[in-house]
Amino acid sequence: MSIPECQKKLPGAFPGGQPLPEAVLWLLLTGKIPSKEQVDSLARELRSRATIPDAVKGEKFEKLGVEDQGSM
Repeated sequence: MSIPECQKKLPGAFPGGQPLPEAVLWLLLTGKIPSKEQVDSLARELRSRATIPDAVKGEKFEKLGVEDQGSM
C-alpha cells in the first residue's frame, strides 16, 4: 500500500487528517486496515504499558531536571 493510500484509508485523529501512529502500527503488525475502535483500543493498551523502569528513574531524571511524573 502506498503512502497516499494509507493516508486515505487509515483512521486519523480527525477526518482527512494524517493517520494515527497506532493505525500504522496495526497495519504493519496485522496487514489489515484497522477500525477507529481498534486503533483507540491499541492506543489505550500501549498507554497502560508506558512505564519507566526504576533503573532509569532517579539520578538520570535528576540530571535532566525532570520530576518523576509516574505512569503516563
